[in-house]
Amino acid sequence: MVVMEAGDYVLPECTFTAPAGTEFKAWSVNGTECAPGEAIAVSADTVVKAVWVNLPAELALTAVGTTN
Repeated sequence: MVVMEAGDYVLPECTFTAPAGTEFKAWSVNGTECAPGEAIAVSADTVVKAVWVNLPAELALTAVGTTN
């Protein structure tokens, strides 16, 4: 993506495939988390990275020794 210097850029929705067991959280812009739809000011080369968070582990419960 090329943005004219001193321009604004609106961060898009994430369309990347999340790594296994994670989901998209936000964009990281110079170490600050920003939401999709947020506008950032671009005044120099800027790296935008996807931030992923781990999904909660699913638990399987099995009843042992149940009584009536």
